[in-house]
Order: sequence, then C-alpha cells, then structure tokens
Amino acid sequence: MVGPTTMLISIILVGVALVGVLIWKPSVTITRGGKILAFVAIFIFPALAGSMGASQHMQEATSTKFCTSCHVMQDYGKSLLIDDPTPLPAAHFQNNRVPRDRACYTCHTTYTMFGGMKSKLRGLRHVYIQYFGKIPDKIELYTP
Repeated sequence: MVGPTTMLISIILVGVALVGVLIWKPSVTITRGGKILAFVAIFIFPALAGSMGASQHMQEATSTKFCTSCHVMQDYGKSLLIDDPTPLPAAHFQNNRVPRDRACYTCHTTYTMFGGMKSKLRGLRHVYIQYFGKIPDKIELYTP
C-alpha cells in the first residue's frame, strides 16, 4: 500500500516532469491534447498536491510530537513525562487515559485550527505573536 507522503511526492514529481516537458518542448501546446496537458501540468497537479499536502499537515498537526515541537510548548511536553503525576496532563498521559500519540489533541480538539471560526482567528493571532510579537511568560487556556 502506498502511503500519503509517497503519493504526494509522486504527484509533485509527475507535475514537475510535465512542466519540464512543456518548457523543453513548448510546441506540444499547439495541439488540443497539448493544451490539456499544459492545463493539467500547470493547474491540476499543483492544486492536487497542495490539497493533499494540507490534508497530510492537518493529520500530522494532531500528533503530540507536532504539538511539543514548538519552542513555547516544549516545557509543557516535558511535563507529560515528569515523575509527579498530580498535574492533570501528566496523570492522563502516564496512565494511558489518552492516546500517547494524540495526547494534546485529545483534550484540545476545539483549539485554533481544529475549532470554530473564533478559534481559527485566535490561532492566527498566535502565529502573529510567534513571529512578530512577544510571547507571554505564562500561557493560559481561553476556557478551562
């Protein structure tokens, strides 16, 4: 079975090859079939690759590894593994009350890109602060 990443790479490579053919031999576009080939190479393959890439990224964004990869969230990721299981996330993670590979997403399903429009706008604000603002010393949930 072909995985989604392999399929995405294949689509990108085929699209690049088709564009290469069009650049190398532009006379191909004179015929009706050549125009269809150009349309597919320039519009369809990039759109398909983009949508597949976005889908793959959204799937990956639900993983604990992704959540704790952000500089700001690394300490929270480490707190899942502390010896003291009294903090709620550590207790859930260590006692397998949540799937380990989706620990953050299990409780934060309505957060930023996975929530409603208000959550998505807050997520855009987070991206802005990450790159252009000052990250607060203490991070707090919007709702408990």
